Amino acid sequence: MHTVIGELDQLMVDIQINRYLEYLWRILSMGNKAIDTAKPWVRMKEGKEAEVQALLCFIANLLAKVALLLHPIMPEITLKMGRSLKITLDAASFKTYVTEGQLLADFTIERVSLLFPKIEAPLIAEASGGLSIAAP
Repeated sequence: MHTVIGELDQLMVDIQINRYLEYLWRILSMGNKAIDTAKPWVRMKEGKEAEVQALLCFIANLLAKVALLLHPIMPEITLKMGRSLKITLDAASFKTYVTEGQLLADFTIERVSLLFPKIEAPLIAEASGGLSIAAP
């Protein structure tokens, strides 16, 4: 994760926002893979609570870093993420968690509404004014 984060500064300087977002998506994919591999729902049933807690700590720290890195591009969404993790999205937090690589101490995650709700096809058509675009 730190290798990917280290490459983000130059992408922002070069105004390569699409690549910047691709790199952030790689970080999120690491989190998804960790959850898929660890299967915390199975580990809880097996009484491996310490392993689940370690995974949750990893995921919370990953999300904190992503929220800070994504904040200039998606401020409303990332503010929800920050509130959920009880961190402020400011220069001091960026320095602490991204630049210095410190980890969240004890934390409690607060439930928030869906960050990216599923968009239904009728809503997409409505948002585009019902326009259909045909290929030439």
